[in-house]
Amino acid sequence: MYQKVKSVVRALKIMELLREKSLANEFVSPQEAAKAAGISAVSAYNILNTLAECGYARHSGRGKYEEGGKEVPPTQGAGIIARLRKAAEPLLNEAAASGKESFLLVTLNNGKRVELLRIGRIKNSRAAVSEANSEPYAMRTVRVILAWLSPAQLDFFIRRNGLPSEEDWPEANESRTGLLRELKNIRERGGCCDTHLKRGMTATAVPILLPGDEVVGSLGCYSPLRNTDRIRQRGIFQLLQEMAAKIVPHPLLR
Repeated sequence: MYQKVKSVVRALKIMELLREKSLANEFVSPQEAAKAAGISAVSAYNILNTLAECGYARHSGRGKYEEGGKEVPPTQGAGIIARLRKAAEPLLNEAAASGKESFLLVTLNNGKRVELLRIGRIKNSRAAVSEANSEPYAMRTVRVILAWLSPAQLDFFIRRNGLPSEEDWPEANESRTGLLRELKNIRERGGCCDTHLKRGMTATAVPILLPGDEVVGSLGCYSPLRNTDRIRQRGIFQLLQEMAAKIVPHPLLR
């Protein structure tokens, strides 16, 4: 019979905490890691730095660690992101069945945009995915998630991505004050319902909120401008809101 290696178990518990916090766009402190693994803060500090040296964590400032470059993709496993994807997929398939739109499910992981699902006629090339990930503030699916993040989570995102550029979000004026103003406007409207002129598309998105207004992702829809007037877009906006409301009470997310 084998003997369990306790140090490995402790390291895995800390890796799980890094994953959980990264999905919530938050940092991990040595004290939090120590509590999760049931060890001293000094031991947790040593494990975190070892994980960082191996690429599984990243030291992001005094007492701040986050998931590193060797993380497991968030669509795998039985966590909430995988369950969210499974709950949303049939709804997006139904919505896209008879239209010319593309429906998306998006989340943030480690401060980066992750497209979990894209269903519909508008496909995404590798170049388009790369562009979306390099210009997160231009993506309405990202904007609506940011609008419901806590101040600490938003700080995490800004640390990783900087403030929005003039090109990506002109209304934010390349300032934190402007960004907070625009996010407040999105929150008051319940999402985004505007256009992405660079791509010639309408851009519609709403948040997926758990009880307590905890945001876990967003639903979006892109439709060619030539096919979508304001009335049609408002209908899509309402449809996305209805789908988000159906996803939250789904048994998979309980």
